[in-house]
Amino acid sequence: MKHSFGTIIVFSVLLMLIPGIATAIMAYMPIEALTRSSDVVIEGDVIDTQSFWSQDGSTILTRAEIVVNEVIDGHLSQNTIAVEYEGGEVGDIGLRVSDAVTMQAGERVVLFLKFADYASRQAVNHVVEKVQGKFSIKSSGMAARGAAQYVGAAGASVNQIELSELKKRIQSARE
Repeated sequence: MKHSFGTIIVFSVLLMLIPGIATAIMAYMPIEALTRSSDVVIEGDVIDTQSFWSQDGSTILTRAEIVVNEVIDGHLSQNTIAVEYEGGEVGDIGLRVSDAVTMQAGERVVLFLKFADYASRQAVNHVVEKVQGKFSIKSSGMAARGAAQYVGAAGASVNQIELSELKKRIQSARE
């Protein structure tokens, strides 16, 4: 089969673009299941993020500092918490993990969290089910889940929901 040079160039460029637009493919987890898998669900504001190398130097991590505005489910005594996730930039080196949550200072979020150290509740927290466990709250009052492709959802996936409805579903999940 004969291909023109132009066809090969176009195909090569398209292949290079795929990693930049690819999203994670995950098993869908409903809001109620996220809630039951969480130690606490909060609504808060991201006030700072810092990226750094892991202790063993093998990966880049980011720690986000979040002011808690409301504990939607569970118990939390702190007003400010730290959440850690894979990815970020240190100097000229960056790491992007397709299924990892990302956060930016100034962002308002709903997070489904697991305590890293349940006894002290002082350790860094982690988002349940990575990108699925974070909803960004838009100025319109809508809460949007991060980009991912879900398998097994059969049309049941919720990627955008009114904040008030999201909170109702979280609060009723353990009843």
